[in-house]
Amino acid sequence: MTDIHTHVVFGVDDGSRSLEMSQEMLREAAEAGVTEICCTSHCRPGHRDFPRQAYEEHLAQLRAFLWEEGLEITLHPGCEIMYTSEAAAAARTGAAPTLGGSGFVLLEFMPETPWGMMQHALREMGNAGLQVLVAHVERYACLRDEFSWLEEMKDLGATLQMNAQTVIRSQGFLGDRWARKALKAGMIDIVASDMHNLTSRKPNMGEAWKVLKKELGEDRARELVEETPHRILTSRVQRRRARRWQGRETGDR
Repeated sequence: MTDIHTHVVFGVDDGSRSLEMSQEMLREAAEAGVTEICCTSHCRPGHRDFPRQAYEEHLAQLRAFLWEEGLEITLHPGCEIMYTSEAAAAARTGAAPTLGGSGFVLLEFMPETPWGMMQHALREMGNAGLQVLVAHVERYACLRDEFSWLEEMKDLGATLQMNAQTVIRSQGFLGDRWARKALKAGMIDIVASDMHNLTSRKPNMGEAWKVLKKELGEDRARELVEETPHRILTSRVQRRRARRWQGRETGDR
């Protein structure tokens, strides 16, 4: 499996708090069958700079740990960008790393963001030559209120991600019905863990895989947790940026 949305790099956002926590998160992910992880620490352009130096140093430590432990996981750089008026420029210049150095950005919004602003953001990113993976679409009130806007997002070129926890755990009757409808209608392209820790937001791709396989079938489950996210991380159309952010990935593994 490929987990494209995680906060496993320690000490840079509200995700993992320590090297030891990150190491255990990686062990659990490997045990579940995850072989690729994109390390998408938070970034809010114009409000808080991406912590590039600490991020790169800690990412290198995690790659060294994987090598020493013999764990077959490849770590890719990236970030989760909170949409602001400066988000597109930050992604284009490398101030906010794209997913694996590709042309894709993981974009999130505030839960109460109106639909019109989301439309504007997707068009703005597209005009900047970026492809958008919308993070945890189940969180946005406007999309829960108007299901058809999921289809419009896709028409605007967006790829849509749902959190594994939403697949696994009850969100209440209305939340569960919306999530199942979105999955069965083919609106969701990727399921990812969005893991932050070992308790409330833990590595849970293995659990999600079992549910998806049971409810949607093995082929569709593989599209969601393996094929589509892997395709994004290997679509490195910006080779120079990929080399800059990936560092010594090949040599570190």
